[in-house]
Amino acid sequence: MTKVRFLHIADLHLDSPFTGLSALSDVVYKELKDAAYKSLTRIVTRAIAEQVDFVLIAGDIYDKEDRSIKAQVQFYKEMKRLQEAEIDVFFNSRESRFS
Repeated sequence: MTKVRFLHIADLHLDSPFTGLSALSDVVYKELKDAAYKSLTRIVTRAIAEQVDFVLIAGDIYDKEDRSIKAQVQFYKEMKRLQEAEIDVFFNSRESRFS
């Protein structure tokens, strides 16, 4: 029997505004703000290292409808890394639905 190996990601919420955290120091706030990007990079690195068959992304990729250029570029960059590693990506999120 052939084994299928995949990595599941849910609710990335890239570019989350982290409202209500303004009392934190600038250093801690920046670290939190960049956490989602760093997590995505680490996840993709792990998928490549583990040579998974595919990556499944469920839930919200971005935090809001008017996603930033930074969030879009970061997501594209990581998806490109997966493509270069010949790892398929499947996703279903609100951003991909048509109304």
